[in-house]
Amino acid sequence: MNSYQSIVEWAANDLPDWEADLVRRLLAKGSLEPDDISQVSRNAICTFNINESSETKELHPPILNSESISSTASMSPIKLCSIDSVTNINAIHETAKLPFSHEGLTLVYGDNGSGKSGYGRILKGACFAKHIEPTVLGNIYKPVSTAQSAKVTFLKDGNREEWQWSPGKSLADLTAINVFDTDCGKALLDKNNQVTYKPRGAEIFDKIAPVMESIKTTIESRKKDATPPSIPGLEEDLELNAWFKSITEKSKVDALQKIWRGPKMTRQT
Repeated sequence: MNSYQSIVEWAANDLPDWEADLVRRLLAKGSLEPDDISQVSRNAICTFNINESSETKELHPPILNSESISSTASMSPIKLCSIDSVTNINAIHETAKLPFSHEGLTLVYGDNGSGKSGYGRILKGACFAKHIEPTVLGNIYKPVSTAQSAKVTFLKDGNREEWQWSPGKSLADLTAINVFDTDCGKALLDKNNQVTYKPRGAEIFDKIAPVMESIKTTIESRKKDATPPSIPGLEEDLELNAWFKSITEKSKVDALQKIWRGPKMTRQT
């Protein structure tokens, strides 16, 4: 079982549904947009039953795509053959094809805007990289709704195979290929310039803490807005009403019971 599979199974089986959905979003996107954080907060609020009637859950448990785990391990190194049929990714033309040599080095060069960085983003998303672009920009000359994809051809045990990649998808065979660039180097270095390593998927734990703080802030603000229930006739008993109004979110049950049972607050029930 690889690390990615372990994280998915742990989240799906052991976490509350809203936390499992948070893990799914981070695994799929790498980082969360403001809309994602807002929805995760709403999911938590709904779980704790402090939501408004207009606030609803929108969540799904993390699942293992059949492409994420290979049923059979390759007996020889996976080798890239080419990337082609690129659709709506930067300015790469759909008829362009980037071939790779099976031996030695493949040098990719060209003028600014020729697509070098675009191919790099495809490789980082399709293979294994410590840093993945959260958003792969589309072609400004294409409609926004046009799906993004690319065909990746590779050799596995001497057999030529093809896979249709799109942002967020992964294929276990290709995770054996490591892609490295400047951003990946930064991701491997901590604040003390010490090289660190995390298994695939484990990087999400660095990003969960800030999201949880945002959720905590949202819930705390919601608690402050909470109003005590209205009890008919309570105002007529001044002593009881004063005791009721003294209750706050910081009140302890034992302290309230002690005050209630004191000589001045004795009541028949």
